Amino acid sequence: MRQGYIDDVEWTVTVQANDRGAAVNIVGPGVTIRRQINKSRGFIYHAYFELDPELQGKGIATHVLESTVKLKNKTGISKVTLNANIDVGGYAWLRKGFFPSDGLEDLLAEARSVARRTQNRVLYEEFEKLSKRMSQKELRGYFLSDDFRKYKDLFLGTMWNGETNLNDPISETAFTKSAKSAYEMFARGIGTPTTANEKVLSGLVRHQTYLMRYAAALRNGSISELQDTEAELRKYLMYFADGMEGISVTSKEAEKEFKRLEKDIYALREEAWDEIRDSIPEEMLAYAKYEAGATLAIIEGAFPVALGLQPLSADHIKRIVSAQPFEGRTLRQWLSYNQQIDTQRITRAAKMAIVNGETPTQVARAALGTKQLNYKDGKARKAFNDIESVYLTVTNGINNQIKSDLYAENSDIIDKVMFVATLDVRTTFECAGNDGKVFKLGEEPKPPLHFRCRSLLVPYINPDNLNRRGFDASTEKQLLREFSEENDLGQIRSYDTLPKGYKTKYNAWARKRKRELVGQVPATQNFDTWLRNQPLEFQNEYLGPGRAEIFRQGKLTLDKFVTRDGYELTIEELKKLAEKA
Repeated sequence: MRQGYIDDVEWTVTVQANDRGAAVNIVGPGVTIRRQINKSRGFIYHAYFELDPELQGKGIATHVLESTVKLKNKTGISKVTLNANIDVGGYAWLRKGFFPSDGLEDLLAEARSVARRTQNRVLYEEFEKLSKRMSQKELRGYFLSDDFRKYKDLFLGTMWNGETNLNDPISETAFTKSAKSAYEMFARGIGTPTTANEKVLSGLVRHQTYLMRYAAALRNGSISELQDTEAELRKYLMYFADGMEGISVTSKEAEKEFKRLEKDIYALREEAWDEIRDSIPEEMLAYAKYEAGATLAIIEGAFPVALGLQPLSADHIKRIVSAQPFEGRTLRQWLSYNQQIDTQRITRAAKMAIVNGETPTQVARAALGTKQLNYKDGKARKAFNDIESVYLTVTNGINNQIKSDLYAENSDIIDKVMFVATLDVRTTFECAGNDGKVFKLGEEPKPPLHFRCRSLLVPYINPDNLNRRGFDASTEKQLLREFSEENDLGQIRSYDTLPKGYKTKYNAWARKRKRELVGQVPATQNFDTWLRNQPLEFQNEYLGPGRAEIFRQGKLTLDKFVTRDGYELTIEELKKLAEKA
């Protein structure tokens, strides 16, 4: 973080961690940051953040906020809380997408106090009248607008507890970029899912995109092992082809030599394949544990009630990893199968070239490809796509098995699941036919349904299943505030202070609100539409800045970014395609 700001100075970083979470303190010249990660309650708390004046405006704050988004993507914890204070914080955090945890009344009380102190009562009365005509969603958007700036003096120096949810694309854009960019999204109607079931759907869909990224990272590590064998393999193929000069390709001697060819190719690639397979068990176990925790955090963080979901045990997760997640093979078994196909493919290409009377150089090119085409025309590189397909398919199999077992472990409240097939750019008819369907738990088709299947299972929680779950503290405050405003009861801080005769009425009203907050089955949308509703930063991260810019022009849908055989088009190819569109 210090690069470009402060060099050659001492920084102190301390971390305290336990089963419930962690606390991180970072102290450097002119910089103090304290952050708490409460894993058990599902939030990240910005406890303290201060910069000396000479360091302000240098991008440090942006870096800190972006790191929180990365932390959210890794942990699944999207709720961020803070105490807004210290000079401009009471105003600045509103512009960063935060909203007072205790609602509008708490914020108005602070602004009213500032107005008395600064003799700005007229400005305050104008804001109060304006704000009370708005819903909370409208008010959140208004805080991001340029018009809100005229009320800045009312909020400088105010103190309030606030929170934001980074699963909301508007909140994330305000958090990491600017209020202006976030307001533009708000004005276009892009915003946070409003019900808990919608939030779970959106959160798990976004998390699934990081599964694809993870599978790609595994692929990249594996293909480097295979690439390292190609120079030696090229030399051997040229040597072997040269030795076949003068030998009839139909003779028994040639038959014997071709058998030796296959054995030698297998041996030349064997060490690389062994290295790939040996790294898998530990990698998959760590991945599975992470997926189990992240899924729990996404679901629990979305609901206004204390779900108290039961996690999977460590032994249960190990059993999932060691099982056969796709067509009766484990990941190690699939890689062994790919090794055999790889050997046969290279051998067949070299043998065919020799039979056709090609030169040793041509034989090597037939198997390994040409530099001009980045060796994509060779048979050896086909293994790269095979590995990617296996990693993506099997990791998604583990991912969905964890979800299915987690849902079954909590079947008292999760009795239905929805099949979501929006993540595959080239969605198969089988997945498309199931997309958006809700199945009784245990009767759902379990992804992967085919190679490179990216579909997932999302829980649908019926509000009627939550009758025994109480609201969490922040939601209880929110509901009491809504109920008291509707019934002109003044400020009600707790259930016990409700006037006589109103508790029964409140209980009936709260049950109705619980259904509204949890929501019914959310509608699904294709991946192209979903991605267009994500923050610019996420689009850039997922597609890369160049492709994301072309995507935002709206001339090409996402399925045009790849060929039918799965190759990504270059930026130049996409530009030409967009010009013709």
